[in-house]
Amino acid sequence: MLFSLAVGIIVAACRNQPDTVDGVRSLDIDEIEEVEARYNLSHIVPLETTADNLLGDNLLVKTHENNIFIYDRNARNTIHHFNTKGIYLGKTVEVGEGPGNVKNIRDFVPTDSGLEVLVGMGEYSHIVIFDKYNKILKEIKLDYQGSSFEKLLDGSYVVSGSYNKPFVDHRIAVLNEDGEKVKVFLANDYSNQMLPMEERNFHKAGERVFFHEVFNPIAYEISNDTLEARHRFDFGKYAIPSQFWEVDIMKGFEMIHKNGFANIYNYWENDSKAFYEIYIEGKGDNKNQQVMWEKKSNKAVQRIFSKNKPTAFYHPIGLIGKQLVFIAQAAHVLTSETDFATHGVDKDDNPVLVFVDF
Repeated sequence: MLFSLAVGIIVAACRNQPDTVDGVRSLDIDEIEEVEARYNLSHIVPLETTADNLLGDNLLVKTHENNIFIYDRNARNTIHHFNTKGIYLGKTVEVGEGPGNVKNIRDFVPTDSGLEVLVGMGEYSHIVIFDKYNKILKEIKLDYQGSSFEKLLDGSYVVSGSYNKPFVDHRIAVLNEDGEKVKVFLANDYSNQMLPMEERNFHKAGERVFFHEVFNPIAYEISNDTLEARHRFDFGKYAIPSQFWEVDIMKGFEMIHKNGFANIYNYWENDSKAFYEIYIEGKGDNKNQQVMWEKKSNKAVQRIFSKNKPTAFYHPIGLIGKQLVFIAQAAHVLTSETDFATHGVDKDDNPVLVFVDF
């Protein structure tokens, strides 16, 4: 069974509160209270625009202390470095054939000492370690083919190979500092042949690492030896049907697009709250449903945004301190109904960081 860690849904007496079964909280997406979409804004930070750093709208953004690193997944040429004041600090890792370049960038992790980059190399993956001066220190060949990764507290790596059957027989592997596989989770035990789903599977908040994946209603927390199911969503009519795993892949995609389907796209939490970004896709109006669960009150609420209506709150990137941060196209910030003056921001400028209370 693909979702072996799933638990049953119990109808709650108070329907916007998560049930807990065997330590796993369950939420019915249709029963979560919808609140006003606007967040309580703190401030915005325009990212400096230069001729060398023009960014599109398909961005992989990661933060570390006072640093913002952005990889444009359409340009696919470099990782750009900004600080949290929006000042551009230059290019870091670049794609190319020359010395000090990498062949491609599948994912990256900022660390205290620099950047670590996941590079796809045929049937295997490599992690290339860069120092703060963008010099290569080390290259690690991994005993696993991955598309997304994160570094755990003990220095080991957790890597997702997704549904890339038969190249990986499990969707998550923990590897030691030498790239050797030491633990695996989530077996690829379905009957059809799937394609690798390249997505950002891991999110970090403090020292905690969280995992989610397409087609799976469960959000997890992972350590070096444990994958813990933290939350399970009942997506109702947008749930992936069991037949999806049994039919030809193209027929399966046609099936779920016809009806629409839901995926957990982002997930992280701290001591007081948890945040989940859920995409509902398919025919019709694609939606972005952002669920906030407050632990003290045990209450969940959601904000719903339409892909067809530009907003500054469509792309959350994570937590910086005690604030939730979004990255928004400058044009969307200018047209959003906010109370913030956007001095010096032009619609053709680089994106803007939007900080809100969390």
